[in-house]
Amino acid sequence: MSQPPAVAALRISFQTLATKAPGLGTADFELLRRHVCAAVDELRQREVPVERTVAIVRELGINAGFSYHSDGTLLRVMVWCIEQYYTTPNQPLPILGA
Repeated sequence: MSQPPAVAALRISFQTLATKAPGLGTADFELLRRHVCAAVDELRQREVPVERTVAIVRELGINAGFSYHSDGTLLRVMVWCIEQYYTTPNQPLPILGA
């Protein structure tokens, strides 16, 4: 399977933000969340199961240098990933965390 454009954009976003961590601000998290949600939507449209979608997003974050033991960014991303996968299209995202 070729890599969807939104997944490639998420990879770049992770790599860019990894250079700023742990000093990520609200705007950084908003941008990251938009990229996570777009990637999840593309993967879901390609009928990638939720387990694989989460694994792909997690791998991108880990490869960029994020971990579950650092500042909590990767855990937050995993929550966004699952929320977005099960969100009805065109339904507003809940405001949770930053």
